[in-house]
Amino acid sequence: MSGLSLPIHPITNNPTQAWEEMRRSQKIIKLNVKTPQTPPDQNMLRFVCMSDTHCLTSHLQFEIPDGDVFVHAGDFTRCGSASEVEEFNSWIGALPHKHKIVIAGNHELSFDPKFTGGASIKQHHKTAHTDTGSGNKAVGATSKRKPAAGRHGNPGRARRPRGFKAFCDWLVSRARWAVQALRGDGLINEIPDLGMERDDLKAAVAQENTIDLITNAVYLQDQALTLCGIKLYGTPWQPEFCNWAFNVPRGKQCLEKWDAIPEDTDILITHTPPVGHGDLCCTGVRAGCVELLNTVQTRVKPKYHLFGHIHEGYGVTSDGKIIFINASTCNINYVPINPPIVFDVPIPLGFSK
Repeated sequence: MSGLSLPIHPITNNPTQAWEEMRRSQKIIKLNVKTPQTPPDQNMLRFVCMSDTHCLTSHLQFEIPDGDVFVHAGDFTRCGSASEVEEFNSWIGALPHKHKIVIAGNHELSFDPKFTGGASIKQHHKTAHTDTGSGNKAVGATSKRKPAAGRHGNPGRARRPRGFKAFCDWLVSRARWAVQALRGDGLINEIPDLGMERDDLKAAVAQENTIDLITNAVYLQDQALTLCGIKLYGTPWQPEFCNWAFNVPRGKQCLEKWDAIPEDTDILITHTPPVGHGDLCCTGVRAGCVELLNTVQTRVKPKYHLFGHIHEGYGVTSDGKIIFINASTCNINYVPINPPIVFDVPIPLGFSK
């Protein structure tokens, strides 16, 4: 976190109008990218990027290119139910890429503690690793955990443990589940259902430790990961959007999330786009974050910024220094038609695949 204090844009709550003012000093270059047809050189790390698949991986209308690193920028489920996460985990586990990285999006309701009442990611799911030397230590970053009893429903249905301490722990677990269920129900009743059954949303957030079902990839939530000397940082937060998962108000609270991004990040993965890049909705409204663009251009300055969220914003742009990639797989009609976006990054001296 830098000591540099970035200002809040005076009309950050209206990103469309804010962009009209900002664009006078901005350079926007639309890039037409093609999937490489030859393997990468040994001194290049190939990234294959997707986002917003929404449980539709079985209906993909393309082959997924091979590469070294597969990245998914969130919204891999419809509501974050355990069965949806398990299906995605099986799918990503079958991909041939050596490294696989995932962040959550606003549809992963069960990953957000505000709905489940659970512990923060850093308290119970530490899968962020950094490497040294060749960078091969990142291979071991994948979590291999077996689902705990009662994870997919009321823990009270799990077999009652023996022993006084175990029994007390079991009672605490039941009480925690009850509080979480009540809390989740309250929030779920307040948010729009976005075409889903309300009972399905309630069931999704009633399930415990859904994050731990991601065993075939490294899940990043406000965490960094270094692969072959290249530093990535993943974060799921977005400006308020229907009050679903990982939503925060525009302005100060968004900036507080972006302040955690390390300045030496090479590849930034967010679910939300920054304002002005891949964020234009079909209604003509811009949904990107003003403070995120300011943070990326002024302080962090990554080589690449990957995201999704706005399906119709799919594509690649640049400001002349940073490459912005909206990798949304689904189009506005939720048809998974947009192919993965592929790029190669030079591996720093002293590192290798």
